[in-house]
Amino acid sequence: MDGLTQQDVDSLLKGGAKAEVESEVVPYNFRRPPRISRERQTVLDAMHEQLAVGVQGLLSTRLRRNMDVGVVSVVQATFGEFLLALGTPCASFVIDLGDERSSQAVLDFDPELAAYLVDRLFGGTGEAPGPRRALTTLEQGVLGDLVDRILGQLKAAYSDVVPVVPERADFESVAEALQIGGRGDNVLIVILEIKGGPSTGYLTLCVLLTAFERFLHEKTGPQLATPRGRPEDIAQARLYIDGHVRAAGIPVAVRLPEFRISALDVALLREGTLLETGHSATSEVELHVNGRPLAVGHLGRQQGYVGLRVTNWAPATEPTPTTSPSRRKRPE
Repeated sequence: MDGLTQQDVDSLLKGGAKAEVESEVVPYNFRRPPRISRERQTVLDAMHEQLAVGVQGLLSTRLRRNMDVGVVSVVQATFGEFLLALGTPCASFVIDLGDERSSQAVLDFDPELAAYLVDRLFGGTGEAPGPRRALTTLEQGVLGDLVDRILGQLKAAYSDVVPVVPERADFESVAEALQIGGRGDNVLIVILEIKGGPSTGYLTLCVLLTAFERFLHEKTGPQLATPRGRPEDIAQARLYIDGHVRAAGIPVAVRLPEFRISALDVALLREGTLLETGHSATSEVELHVNGRPLAVGHLGRQQGYVGLRVTNWAPATEPTPTTSPSRRKRPE
């Protein structure tokens, strides 16, 4: 949502006309609050487009074949989600970024892409798909030399935003052995699609978001100023805003347990008709808040009003939203 100007805030606090502010409503994930603003996301996208161009030129030269490299996605996720997306076995290189925070990253090759690159680097045609297996020590070394050159392209692409001196540190063929951070740590996942001849594969870069900490928190453009003025005026403004927030309405509904009636009974429904549900008067009902089940309880009466006594919380009815990266499709 675009920020309010100080004039808009003053107008709202004085009860004036509503400020016209263009806004976009998006889902908010409380388990992983977004840390990348729209402006920063644009810069990150441009950085990795530059990386893709550099990798394309490098691969075309090394493999002696026209290669096409494009950015599939640049998204924030958790390190645990990245591990779940890796294949078995994997071909992952651990990278020391050499930044001020000593951050690490992972550069992962699809097994099919790794086999294709190794075959071409050994002088093969790369036409036949290689076996899905872990790379040998010799193959790791050959692919590692290519990784060193890719890291040079990464250094150039990041130079204006995050100065790094990346170096290859280790290789892992088992995803669970990768330990550049905790499973709940935020990471930036960049997926590059590499096309060459009959082969198509994906190169995935996973960088701990701590490497971008300073970049993400730099001020860009006008910011919503901290309220200034006399303490009593600030306190009054807070009370005014707090009152409006507390007065906001939320739809609440109670849903009876499911029951069935015949189509004839439906056709005969009239005002005042009584329906037999077959359920006891003490059966549990669901409490829905804003269209989602929140709790279960029993209906009753108190001081002439119909009430609901909450007895338990409703079980989760939908999976936790995630942004697990996909190697075949751009995450939405």
